[in-house]
Amino acid sequence: MARTMHAHHTAYQHAVQTVPGLRVLCTCHASIVPIASDKHNIYAVASLMEEKGWNLFTGQTPPVMSVCIGERHGEILKVFTEDLRAAVQHLEKNPGYRPEGTAAVYGAMATTPDAVLEEVVRRYVDL
Repeated sequence: MARTMHAHHTAYQHAVQTVPGLRVLCTCHASIVPIASDKHNIYAVASLMEEKGWNLFTGQTPPVMSVCIGERHGEILKVFTEDLRAAVQHLEKNPGYRPEGTAAVYGAMATTPDAVLEEVVRRYVDL
């Protein structure tokens, strides 16, 4: 199983590198592929992928979305790559696109002042 997971991980890294405007953020030795972009809003890419049913994890510093690789990911690599490429092409054609869903919320948090975030979190957890 370890060889299979490593092969899937390597294949996903290669797939990301074939999509113009995206890059693998760093070399991970675990089953995660962090994806970044110097050209596109990565949260917009994640939002478009979410619309297609993908659940990608996002991070703020630096802006990143990540795919966690499982043993069955080899079966869906082609569809993932096609959807990822389509998301980037959509952003090329629609540069004003704004993220929606969870990617939008997480992306907005990166630019929200700490005092506002603290107030929201305090009300949410009722401290």
